[in-house]
Amino acid sequence: VPAYTSYTTRTHRAAARACMSEASQFMERYYTTTANLSYEGATLYNGADPVLNCQTEGGLNTWYTLSVDTLAPKTYRLVATPIGAQATRDAACGALTLDHTGDRDRSGTGDLDQCWSR
Repeated sequence: VPAYTSYTTRTHRAAARACMSEASQFMERYYTTTANLSYEGATLYNGADPVLNCQTEGGLNTWYTLSVDTLAPKTYRLVATPIGAQATRDAACGALTLDHTGDRDRSGTGDLDQCWSR
C-alpha cells in the first residue's frame, strides 16, 4: 500500500505540473496577442476568466488548486497548491510554482529536481 500511495502522489503532482505548463503556454499566447504585450487580464482561475480543461481532467481539482499569485504587465507566477490528502502525502514538495521566466520552485524542503521531474 505505501508504494501505491507514493505512486499516486507522484502521478497527481505530474498532472499538476502538466497543467501549469498548459497555463504558462496560455499566458505566453495572451502576452503575444495583446496590443500592449502584457500579461494583465490573462488571469486563469477566477470568475469569468478561461478555465483550462486540465484543471478538471482526471479530477486534478480534487488534488490541487491552481492559481496566479503574481500578475503584472511583464510578470506572472503560477501556483499549484496541494489540497486534502495530497497536501499531507506530498509535504516534501508542497506548492509548486512556475513564473514567466520558466523558473520552477516548491514550498517544501524536498529536492527541487525530484519535485519537478518525478
